[in-house]
Amino acid sequence: MKNKGFTLIELVTVIVLLGILAAVAVPRFVNVQSQARDAQRLQIRAQILSGINMKIAENIANQISNPIPTTAQAAPDSILSEIPTGLSYSGGTYSFVSGDSTYTMTYTPGTGTFSLGTW
Repeated sequence: MKNKGFTLIELVTVIVLLGILAAVAVPRFVNVQSQARDAQRLQIRAQILSGINMKIAENIANQISNPIPTTAQAAPDSILSEIPTGLSYSGGTYSFVSGDSTYTMTYTPGTGTFSLGTW
């Protein structure tokens, strides 16, 4: 009569292999979350920058002498079609909440130019 089933050595081998895979996968997963948050911040900054540039183009088309948007004109509801969750704006400072962290970025208009900080 033949026995059916796995031997103890086969079971232990499979458990050890699963443990090794889990030990490798968990740190990579944590790193992926961090990379996703960084990419999200960069994407939101690019959206803001694009919105400011669109506002500049609109002001140039309207023949405004200094086409650089003021801090009031650079508010997310003025330059973005959809405001990302967690983004707020007050007096030239954008704030973005992601997870447990809050990031800030400053918009400074000038004559003929502007600066936009990094998160």
